Amino acid sequence: TNIEAKRKTDWSNFKDQDSFALIRDPKERIVSAWKSKVTCDTDKEIPDHRRFVPQLLNLVGPSSNITARTDKGFPCLDMSDYLAVLSQIHGQGREGSLENHFLPQHLGCFKDVPPSMWTVVTTISGPNALC
Repeated sequence: TNIEAKRKTDWSNFKDQDSFALIRDPKERIVSAWKSKVTCDTDKEIPDHRRFVPQLLNLVGPSSNITARTDKGFPCLDMSDYLAVLSQIHGQGREGSLENHFLPQHLGCFKDVPPSMWTVVTTISGPNALC
């Protein structure tokens, strides 16, 4: 089954409805994106390396002195370089241009309605996520 999610465009009656949002711990999310998209800690190329590493480096711009490692046969970033790139992108105010895997949650899921307006906001392991 192919289910396509559509972004809600009319938020006028949101406060009158019950709502439930799952969030990820930001630190875990940053590390997870690095491991699954740009890490150098692998001997096998991850399909997204050739797309995401250049995207991040292009977004940070030529003022950055960080370059991708290529000694493994594919572009990748060490964790320290990855974090420096993200920090520089945020410092430039360009975090809204990050791809969804790297985009801060407040600019994705909570762009139109902040967490404070949801009935329940919890992590997947939080007590409010249990049935």
